Amino acid sequence: MWSLARSSFGALGGPLEREEDRVAKLERIQKRGRVEWVAPEGTHFRTVDLDVYSRARLTGLVEGFGDRMFVLHDGKWGSRYLASFELGNSWQLSADQEIRRLVALVHRLPPSARRLWTQAQSRVFDIGIDAGLKPRSQALKLSQDTIAGVARVQGRITITTYAPETYIEVGQQKRRARPTTG
Repeated sequence: MWSLARSSFGALGGPLEREEDRVAKLERIQKRGRVEWVAPEGTHFRTVDLDVYSRARLTGLVEGFGDRMFVLHDGKWGSRYLASFELGNSWQLSADQEIRRLVALVHRLPPSARRLWTQAQSRVFDIGIDAGLKPRSQALKLSQDTIAGVARVQGRITITTYAPETYIEVGQQKRRARPTTG
């Protein structure tokens, strides 16, 4: 999910509104004279996925969003259809900012795509959190306006927490640990 090369948003991209909204999802480090961006350690906000479930194909919705969204999935998902999206170029936004931008994109859908949105069975703004051992707790804040915006487009908000990856050190390298069976 950590990608820096995605679509740009022009007017939607705008500057970060408030200092407290600034969330660096990637940390800048200098290594051997080069600048690298790495995922922060510990519990942190990952991204917001927009998942739309329907009995009908959602290709028209995907086309309605155009290149303003990164499409994670478009097709059959069990007995229904799923179109799953992420904002492109959102790696430095807070969950609140991402959701507000997603809602704005829904409002800008052309009529045919908006009909698919309205007729969908569910519209989920899924906030992804990478769990870590530290900090012990972390608050994720959403404004009243953001929550009201999701309600106006008939959406709901969920939070998905991803367990931390387990690594073991082998010599100078870290490798992902294999799960043990009891």
